[in-house]
Amino acid sequence: KKKTEDTMQTANFKIVLETEEHKRKVEELREKVKDHSTDSSKLRDMFLARFLVTKDWDVDAAATMFIGSMEWRKANSPEAVHETFPAQNAEIFNHLHNVYWPGKIIGKTKDGWPVYCEALGKLDPEGIMNKVDAETRIAYQTWKLEENEKLRQEQEEANGNTETAGSTVIVDLTGLGWGHFSSLSLSFFKEMSGISKKNYPETLRRLYIVNTPALFTMMWKIITPMLDASTLKKTQILGSDYMDIISKEIDIDIIPSNMGGQGPALIGGGPYFNPGEQQVASAEQWESATVPRSGVFEKEVVITERGSIIFWEFSTEDHDIGFGIFYKRATDDERVEDLPVKRYESNTEVIRDLLVAGKPGTYTLHWDNTFSWTKRKFLKYRFNILTPSVLGSKNQ
Repeated sequence: KKKTEDTMQTANFKIVLETEEHKRKVEELREKVKDHSTDSSKLRDMFLARFLVTKDWDVDAAATMFIGSMEWRKANSPEAVHETFPAQNAEIFNHLHNVYWPGKIIGKTKDGWPVYCEALGKLDPEGIMNKVDAETRIAYQTWKLEENEKLRQEQEEANGNTETAGSTVIVDLTGLGWGHFSSLSLSFFKEMSGISKKNYPETLRRLYIVNTPALFTMMWKIITPMLDASTLKKTQILGSDYMDIISKEIDIDIIPSNMGGQGPALIGGGPYFNPGEQQVASAEQWESATVPRSGVFEKEVVITERGSIIFWEFSTEDHDIGFGIFYKRATDDERVEDLPVKRYESNTEVIRDLLVAGKPGTYTLHWDNTFSWTKRKFLKYRFNILTPSVLGSKNQ
């Protein structure tokens, strides 16, 4: 079948404008929204098709989303931000883009589409949220999104007969830690993804997540509610053995050297510091306790929202220890075993896990050394609670 210049296919999601039905829907959407568009480029077939695909070709739903996006553009002027933010805010832009933020467009795929790479595990989201004001954070994120949009549009115009389209993103999780899953950090990630989801739909071609630590496996269920179904379909989790797969799409010459490629290394990362501020290493925030011989150590957690997630890490210096969780309702003095107590070789590895709280009440984290009459245990631990309201989760 003959291809037309209006055919776009992402790696896992196909937009077909060859059929009469799809052409009709694009024209119908254009007619509905033409008076709301900020400029003619936003009425081109490829741009309109993205809104239709994300709304499963429902014209009315796509029109509502499109009009909302145009209202956002009128209020925030992203094109102007793209042109003026680097010069008008030179110090902070240079600091974020060229000194601190370990993420940028590194080049193009073998067939010419943008590649964005980010060492997310090296970011300090809490530091950024505390030290960079919201207006600057959003402006910088908007600048990056518009830079990607500009490159995609240039490739559309140059390529004409397009079979694949969209940005390829590589996210390196080396260094991912506890701080990336605090309430403040999750607010940072939601702020970044929210602008993209509402105003730049169906621009992702492929998302590669690489160098995933054990912590990521546990936290993936926390992250997935923030991602739409289309993004999940395009996501590949590759662990540490990824170069053979990625290099099929991206030349090794542009993949950063600190990710196994031969391109320039990604910059920066680590604890966030503003221009002129001295960078200092941040200490990991662990609590410590001594669990006596034949004794226990406990920490109580009060949960008020059903579906809240309790997650924890712990280790011991020389010997194993038991761990479990007990539950007690606010109206009941009797507690029951929610997570059965069992012994862990916590002296050889950090034990990490989570529990989704099925109901409100008091949950007691219980470290058990009653089996040892002769040895006390030196414990390091930390835990956190994330509520459905913070996560935007469907666990409630």
